Amino acid sequence: QRGRKFAYAAYNLEDWQLHPQGQSIVLVCRGKLFTMGLWEGAAVQRGQSDGVRYRSARWMTDGKRLAVLSDAGGEEALELQTVAGEAAPVRRLEGLDLGRSHDLVVSPAKDQVLLSNHRNELLCVDLAKGELRRVDHSPHGPVLGAAWSPDGRWAAYSLRVTPKTAAIKLWPL
Repeated sequence: QRGRKFAYAAYNLEDWQLHPQGQSIVLVCRGKLFTMGLWEGAAVQRGQSDGVRYRSARWMTDGKRLAVLSDAGGEEALELQTVAGEAAPVRRLEGLDLGRSHDLVVSPAKDQVLLSNHRNELLCVDLAKGELRRVDHSPHGPVLGAAWSPDGRWAAYSLRVTPKTAAIKLWPL
């Protein structure tokens, strides 16, 4: 009986990421957004408590903000939420045609993220300007494994070039 309850709890954990300094985590459980310290304190629910589903929560490099996908406006959009420091309103980037995102990767150097979506596109979103740029597209399958270089000037990703082959591509920012 205990094992079944534990397995059920793990089933509800959708996503998590360790803080850049390693003292806390952000997690999404059953569409709710939480942060919690690793050694002390309780879990703190972030964002709206009901009626909103969150996905793909990621710490920004400064460790004070989160980039997260949210359906708060009725349609899924990217949000920036402040976690540490003075309370700031949630910044919602409306009007960007993101599609249904599969992965979200934060730049280590700038306020930018890479998103891969259901249309087999790789998108770069400049969070400071609120602009979207289509980096690449594959007619053969999803873009996988997007990653930033440590200086944030390059991105690498795997792109299907035929139905049976993929290539690792580099994109200079």
